[in-house]
Amino acid sequence: QANKLDDAENSFTRLSETRGHGDDASYYLGRIAEEQDDLKKSEDWYRGVSSGNNYFDAQMRVGMLLGKQGKVEEARSHLHKISTQNDQEKNILVQAEAEMLAEIKLYEEAMAVYDEALKDKHDPDLLYSRAMLAERMDRLDILERDLREILEQDAKNSQALNALGYTLADKTDRYDEAYEFIKRALEISPNDYYVLDSMGWVLYRQGRLDEAIVFLKKALAARNDPEIAAHLGEVLWVKGDKKTAQEVWDTALKEAPDDDRLRNVINRLNP
Repeated sequence: QANKLDDAENSFTRLSETRGHGDDASYYLGRIAEEQDDLKKSEDWYRGVSSGNNYFDAQMRVGMLLGKQGKVEEARSHLHKISTQNDQEKNILVQAEAEMLAEIKLYEEAMAVYDEALKDKHDPDLLYSRAMLAERMDRLDILERDLREILEQDAKNSQALNALGYTLADKTDRYDEAYEFIKRALEISPNDYYVLDSMGWVLYRQGRLDEAIVFLKKALAARNDPEIAAHLGEVLWVKGDKKTAQEVWDTALKEAPDDDRLRNVINRLNP
């Protein structure tokens, strides 16, 4: 991985010296520096993008990087000054500002960004983003309100159905209600690994372990994701198949050794 990044950096550095390619090269050199966690170097490269297809994204990333460096007010000011061409770009900046604040645990300030943006409009993307922020704040009342508002306008929004069902299954004892939401999501998106994982999880919460394992295995086969592995391992462990549970966790840990969800489940069940 490191060697590939070094090779790419050398290629784009040469490209940056070629007339007419400076903006593209600066953008990708910024992406490489960001991947290497060199925040200041990355910011400098992004600031060097003066026009072109990557200009908007580069400026947005400058704002995010300023936030990561603790320059919160400068970051917000920078994001507010970026000109937008359409509603999609406006939404991206709202989400960027809120995510930048949430990453440094300024959750109330992040929520205020969404509240202001949603003051006089219904926007499913921003409602969903606010719901996900609410989940991080343990404000399930806000999450449920926003996801239900999306579903009032679009009853077949499988992402909202799945998020609401999964959260109710995971954070409350409203399992039957959760099951109905996830069942609707699965009818719309039968191969979506997130929805398959949610169905496995709600079946587990209902005590239907064998059915849960079928869905979780299908989800893990579709995507090698540490959260799905954490879920499957837990259900296998509770069912008594501790050997297979440990194998599932060990395989996942090789890919994601620092994943909190995996570590938390293993420490809780097999301390």
